[in-house]
Order: sequence, then C-alpha cells, then structure tokens
Amino acid sequence: MDIIRSWLGDKVQDSGYILALQHPVTTDIHNSIKIYGLMLDALISFNKKTLILFPNIDAGSKEMVRVMRKKGIEQHPNFKAVKHIPFDHFIQLVSHAGCMIGNSSCGEINGPSDAYAAISSADLLQAEPESLRKWREEQSERLLLLDENSIKQESEWKDKAKVELEELHATQDEQLEKKVPGRQCSSCSSTQCL
Repeated sequence: MDIIRSWLGDKVQDSGYILALQHPVTTDIHNSIKIYGLMLDALISFNKKTLILFPNIDAGSKEMVRVMRKKGIEQHPNFKAVKHIPFDHFIQLVSHAGCMIGNSSCGEINGPSDAYAAISSADLLQAEPESLRKWREEQSERLLLLDENSIKQESEWKDKAKVELEELHATQDEQLEKKVPGRQCSSCSSTQCL
C-alpha cells in the first residue's frame, strides 16, 4: 500500500483506483486519437482516482498528449498523469488496481487474476465506442460494489474495535478493583460510590 499511496495519495484504497495506459496505433493514428479521447471521457465520468501514463513516443503520441491536456487531465483532482513508473512500482500498481484500461498488453501480461479487470482496445478499434460504454457501465457497478463492501467492512471493524475497547476497559476496571480493595472516594470517603 505504501507504493500505491506514494503515487496516488493517502486516501486511495486497494482496488479503488484505475490504471490507464494507451499508446498510439501508428497504422491508424486518427482513430487512435479519437478512441483515446473517448477513453479519457469515460475515465472522467467514472469519478475514480486514476493513474494515467503518458503515451509512448510513437507517431501520434504528441496528438494524444494534446487531447489529454485539452481535457485538463493533468490538473484534474482524480487523475495523476505520469511519464514513467519504475517497473517494481508498476507491477505493484497493476496488481492492486481495481481495473486497467488501454491498449497496452501489460494488463493481460502483468495483472491477470480473478479480482482484476483489464480491457485492451488494441484489436477493437471499430467497436470501441460501444464496448467502452458497456465496459464503463460494468466497471462503474463493480467499483460501486467494491466501495459499498469497503464501507461495510470499515463499519464492521469499527464496531468490533469499539466492543473490544469496552471489554478492555471493563477488564482494567476489574483489575483495578482487585488491586486496591477498600478504596475510598476522595469526596465522600465512602467505598459505595466507586
């Protein structure tokens, strides 16, 4: 969690963020940029903490960065845009992300697990807008469920901690009574009011 917090801040939860990584498709730069804009719109609509990597330096990357800047991603409070993440940090961030989106194969290579969602748009250029919409709806529901479960679990932990604290105080009071028999109240000199 320390690595996650160092990149996304203290308030982010495990599996409570999105990792986005989209590269330009050099054989279809126009559609690649259009899809990148749609992906950014979807990410903004999710209203979730998102770590987004700048695209690699292939043809079309400057245009993609312009789209990112036009949409205000670098200043958006839910986004952290970075140019590079050390590999050991990247693997941790991938493995703890709630989902990963983009056309990079690293989602399938580095992050497969039952609790992990990855969508790669590399081969879906024609159908991407509809599939992205469906994916957004599915992942929004999934993230809402994860949020609800986190809140429920936090509430359960707080209730359990409260009970344990009350039990600890009761035990300490009993032990104090045993150690000081016949203790007297300082205001009335009685043992009854204690």
